[in-house]
Amino acid sequence: MKKELIKKLYAQMAGGAYPDQHYGTCRIILEDEEGSCQTDISYENHSLHLAESISGSPEAMVKMHPALLSEILANTDKFDLRDPLVLSQIETNGNLSLASFLFTLVKRPSQEIAGLMERTEKLTAGYREKITEIKRIHQPAEAEVIRLMNESLPFVVTGAINNWPFVSKSLKEIKAEYGDADLRHNMEEGRAETLGDFIEKMENNTNETVYTFGCPLPIAIWADIELPFFDWDSVTSPQIWMGKKTGEKPCTTLHRDCTHNMLAHVSGRKKMILFSPDQSDALYPVPAFNTFQPCSVSDVKQVDLGLFPAFAKAKPIEVTLEPGELLVIPAFWFHCVYAIDDVFSISFGLLWDALNRTKLN
Repeated sequence: MKKELIKKLYAQMAGGAYPDQHYGTCRIILEDEEGSCQTDISYENHSLHLAESISGSPEAMVKMHPALLSEILANTDKFDLRDPLVLSQIETNGNLSLASFLFTLVKRPSQEIAGLMERTEKLTAGYREKITEIKRIHQPAEAEVIRLMNESLPFVVTGAINNWPFVSKSLKEIKAEYGDADLRHNMEEGRAETLGDFIEKMENNTNETVYTFGCPLPIAIWADIELPFFDWDSVTSPQIWMGKKTGEKPCTTLHRDCTHNMLAHVSGRKKMILFSPDQSDALYPVPAFNTFQPCSVSDVKQVDLGLFPAFAKAKPIEVTLEPGELLVIPAFWFHCVYAIDDVFSISFGLLWDALNRTKLN
């Protein structure tokens, strides 16, 4: 059973493989009460290989119970490596970046999402040339919000989150108020990481990128949020996007989400570069994805046109968010993010029927 599971895992990974800078071997270990099974999967020269036997020391190791791998393979349209319930059941060693890349290849969109993506690209045909700016709207009516989202038009809302008590507060003040709240499971240390732990990491690190990369918003903060325009049963669990200033380096690389999103910006300045859905031909989106689709073009400020010649046709739109502003990003709009300052934002993904279940109804 274990060997068959690993073969199924490899076949799924191979079907989603795409050219990437990662390389090396990851040892997959399935272990339960009856024993363990080990197999090496390697990625070299943009090609995936399943080893016939174990040899040498791998660059990475991932160990889990066979039942967990069965669950992952049965839910490739929902599987998320950031899920703390998944992370807490996986033991890792070595090159975590390589291991994460390989398991990302498992992801697949549902038929519904694939169809919605195709429909949205047809709806936005011509936006590449037509849409040249992101408009700011002060306290729009709900009907205007719905209209713009139905037309797949991004916009910035001002005056919508002024009642959030922590908007525009410094990270020091946020740490003092919410520092004890659990943020996520720390795989390297095998314990919960608090919001205070993460802010201290930001304060003490001057060289590396320090960013949450989206993880569940601590429950302690939920009580201080009033969701604009929509009811709580219309959104997915909110995520926190907090991190150190990155300047001209993206803190979130180019991708597109498979839901409509609202990004409420709380602290610092954040620059967003967006591309309309009809530009997928120029941005090299990867085939292995489910809730969001990354692009092989990751940093739109540093693009090798020799490797990605079609990017020359891309037409970006840029907007800088200030504290207290809320950016509405319709589903399947490509975007990447740059932290001009140390930043803190909260995102809400809208369920696909949310536009029919608003406060208007």
